[in-house]
Amino acid sequence: MTSPTEPVRAWIAVVLVAATPAAACAARRDDPTPPTERDEAATADAATDAAPDAVRVEARPPASCLSRGTAACNPVTHEGCFEDEACDFVGPVADLALACERVPDVSGRASAGEPCAGSASCVPGHRCQKGVCRAWCCRDADCTGPGEECLALGPKAGTLGTCGVPACAPAGGACQADKDCCSADCHGDHCH
Repeated sequence: MTSPTEPVRAWIAVVLVAATPAAACAARRDDPTPPTERDEAATADAATDAAPDAVRVEARPPASCLSRGTAACNPVTHEGCFEDEACDFVGPVADLALACERVPDVSGRASAGEPCAGSASCVPGHRCQKGVCRAWCCRDADCTGPGEECLALGPKAGTLGTCGVPACAPAGGACQADKDCCSADCHGDHCH
């Protein structure tokens, strides 16, 4: 007659044998997946498993860039977000609340000047504005495209904006400097 603990001992023995390196080797030997693909899959699984343990660093643009509102990330530098996230406004833009949002698919994200269907479809440091990815900026020096300037989102936000070529005023239009006029000739308060 078997003792009441006999099935438990047998189960423990099976677990111990299955956990040994020899058992793991046998399992790998029976796996039809080529070793390099199997190793890459294990590495990818480990990276995915490690992501929740990654340390998030809070970051925000300088106060001159974002003068009010809240920010858990810096959209210009992408600090505060992981690579599979986008730093953008959450909620109405008027609330000026910047946060990291998970991007469902990071492959094929659009660069500056390319069409987009939302900020999550742009590479880090960019925002989808009027269907085109634009680089975030705090000052003109952040913009690298020909003729681009940092176009502020609005006076309440500070200098935070996106890079773009400013629209110019036609002859007779209001101006403050030559760069405001298509003719590059601001006379007093109007363009020539």
